[in-house]
Amino acid sequence: MGVVSAEARVLGKAYYKQIDVLIAQRARGPELMVSTKRLGSSLANNALNRVEESYGDAHNLRGRHPLAAIGYVLVIRKQAMDKSPRSADRLLDLVTKLGSDPAGYDASAVVVVDWDEERGRNGDCRLRLEKETAGELAVGPFLGRLVKAVLDRTPIEAHARARELYAHASAGGRGRCDDDRATVRSVRE
Repeated sequence: MGVVSAEARVLGKAYYKQIDVLIAQRARGPELMVSTKRLGSSLANNALNRVEESYGDAHNLRGRHPLAAIGYVLVIRKQAMDKSPRSADRLLDLVTKLGSDPAGYDASAVVVVDWDEERGRNGDCRLRLEKETAGELAVGPFLGRLVKAVLDRTPIEAHARARELYAHASAGGRGRCDDDRATVRSVRE
């Protein structure tokens, strides 16, 4: 199995959905799907609409692929969070709930970033990670829940190496799935 870059449009129960990260195997179909969304400004006006849209997308995907691990990552601009802290708190609460709906996503994460508007207009936009999200919305626990979901929902003979690594991590080895920094360190090695 190799890694390819391609547009991933997956048929859900009612409509096709663009997926940002897809792991699929011909015989088993989609095993892991991650959808990402971005909020750059006006949390008070746009946050609820984004969450409502995401609930619909999750139920659409889950309706056709009940065994797939499905995740959601929201990228938020730090300036938007700073400008509307109450809206930001509400959004984080909603995204937490979004990632624990048995009929929807298996996990959710929030990444807070910033970028230079002027450079972005020139096509040279670089994101800067501004803040680590704590708790279950952090990237490490998010990845851990998705890996666990894939392993729990596939036959024991599937993903043998991933099962070894997960068992080692769960036993306290390097790269534990509930520790964001360790997970990132393990991925880089």
